[in-house]
Amino acid sequence: LQASTSDQLSQSLIYIHEENYNDSYVILIHPTHNYLDYREADQLVFPEPPPQRGVVVSGKLPLWLFTALARFYMQRNVPWIALNDARENRPVVTYSQVGSHPIGKILPKLV
Repeated sequence: LQASTSDQLSQSLIYIHEENYNDSYVILIHPTHNYLDYREADQLVFPEPPPQRGVVVSGKLPLWLFTALARFYMQRNVPWIALNDARENRPVVTYSQVGSHPIGKILPKLV
């Protein structure tokens, strides 16, 4: 996966919406054509997270992309990462460097 600033994001495979909530940076991602093949991953560009904010990743995504995004943002040294559980529509912390967001913590539902 590639990183870029929000101003440089323009891609035909996915739609990305970014929002800031308190100490969180929420990224809502949806495939443009309801399908993504892992062979297309090198064409995907994702925003750099703001400093000192946890990242919440949400959207209708294949599991391989949730995994790739968790690794991608972990390499950017974010304090914590939560992936949205689609069944419950609640983010679950899957990576953390801080005590306030331990792994497994369930965060409030996304709007």
